[in-house]
Amino acid sequence: PRPRLDRFSAVSDARQSWRVDYPLREVLFLVVCGTIANSDDYDDIVEWGEAHLDFLRGFSEFHHGIPCVDWLRTLLNRVDPDLFWAASAPGSPSAGHSMPIGWPSTARPPAAATTARPAGCRCI
Repeated sequence: PRPRLDRFSAVSDARQSWRVDYPLREVLFLVVCGTIANSDDYDDIVEWGEAHLDFLRGFSEFHHGIPCVDWLRTLLNRVDPDLFWAASAPGSPSAGHSMPIGWPSTARPPAAATTARPAGCRCI
């Protein structure tokens, strides 16, 4: 069965609609698809999205294409993951709860700097 993007539409976006080039439901769909396809970081998700844009457009317009890595990182670092999962869980009473886009980042703080990295370590 085809994924239902209306699940992502249930998560309201607090950004001013006239300024939105990349609708939140499209961004969330891109991230979920890229993650399922084994993308390890934002660079991989953007690369996967660009390579599979025709597939993604089968589900939504993606009028402006795929956002750049920095934009994707900025938006997703402002999304509260607990609210996202609560709003997207089937039958959740909080479905449709407004996500605090633009609030301070909920991302984990960066790890302490080290002088040596294990071989093959990819940082985002």
